Amino acid sequence: ELSGSINNSGLIAAQAYGSTESASAAGIYVDSDITATGRITNSGTISAFADGTYSITATGIHVSGDMDGIITNTSTGLISAEVNEHSPSSSTNFAYGIYIDGELTGTLNNAGTITADATQSDNYTAAAYGVYVEGDLSGLLKNTGSIDVHATGTGYTAEAYGIYLDSGMTGILT
Repeated sequence: ELSGSINNSGLIAAQAYGSTESASAAGIYVDSDITATGRITNSGTISAFADGTYSITATGIHVSGDMDGIITNTSTGLISAEVNEHSPSSSTNFAYGIYIDGELTGTLNNAGTITADATQSDNYTAAAYGVYVEGDLSGLLKNTGSIDVHATGTGYTAEAYGIYLDSGMTGILT
C-alpha cells in the first residue's frame, strides 16, 4: 500500500513493445491501495506507450486497489497513454490516462491535461479512457483541466470515454 508520497515534476516515460505477444506499459503503477495519507502529485509529464500484436494496454497512472488518498495532476501536468497495434490483433486494446482498480473514496483532482489514444485494426475493440474508476466513487473526482480521448477501430468498435465510472456513485463529480 502507498501511504507516503510520489511527486513527479520531471518526465516519467514507459514504453512496451510486443512483437508476437502482449504489451503493457504504465507510467506509475501502485500494486495495492493508496491509503488516506498517500499522495501522487504530477506537475511534469507521465507517459505510457504500448505497441504489440495481442492484448495491448497503456496506463499513465494505475492504482491496483482502493484510492483513499489524493491524486493531483497540476495545471502544468500531462498524463498520456497510447496503444498502437503494429499487426492485426485478436483482443481489445486499452489506453487509460488514470485507472483506479478499486473504490475512489479519496480525491482525484485534474487541473492539467490527460490524454488517451487507442488504435485497433482487426475485428476487436479499441477503448480509450481519460479517467476510469472500477469501483464505487464515494470521494471527489474534480476536473478543471483537459481530458482528450480518442479511439480508432477500423474492424470492429471504437470506444472513447473522458470519465468512466464502472460502478456506483455517491460521491462528487465536478
